[in-house]
Amino acid sequence: MGYQQIPVYQNYGRLIVANLVIMSSDKLIGVEGYLCKKVKGLKVLIVDDEIDICFLLSGMLRQRDLRPSYVNTISDAQIALREEAPSLLFLDNHLPDGFGLDFIRYVKSQYPETRIIMITAHDSPEDRRKAANEGADYFLSKPFTRNQINSLIDNLS
Repeated sequence: MGYQQIPVYQNYGRLIVANLVIMSSDKLIGVEGYLCKKVKGLKVLIVDDEIDICFLLSGMLRQRDLRPSYVNTISDAQIALREEAPSLLFLDNHLPDGFGLDFIRYVKSQYPETRIIMITAHDSPEDRRKAANEGADYFLSKPFTRNQINSLIDNLS
C-alpha cells in the first residue's frame, strides 16, 4: 500500500499557501505546507480609453507572464473588479465617464490589496499629489517605456 500526495493551493492575493496532503487509502497521514510568493500569472487590469495603450501594455505584461485584461471606462472597470480583483491596476486619469483620480478611493476601499499605477498624459504636481493621497502606489507619465514598466513590475513583486 503506497502513499498518495495531493497538492492543494489556496490563493491569498499575492501569496499562495501550498499544501501537500499525504494520503494512504482513505486516511490522512500528514500535511506539509509552505508559502510561495506568487509572481507569474498575477491578474492585471488596465483601465484606459486609448486602445493602442491597452494593446501595448497588455503585450508588455504578457511577456512578463502576467495575465492582463483591459477595459475602457470606469463603469466597465467596476464590473471587471467584481469578477476578479486584480493584483495590479493600471489606471488612466481622463476616461469617458470620469477621472481615474476619483476612482482610486473606491478601488482602495473595496480592494485594498490591489496596487494602483496611475498612467496619464496630463501630468501635473497636483495630480501626482492627489493620486498619492488617494492611495495610488505609482504615478507614470505617458509616454512610458518598456523599461519603466519592467521596473515597476520588479518593484511590486
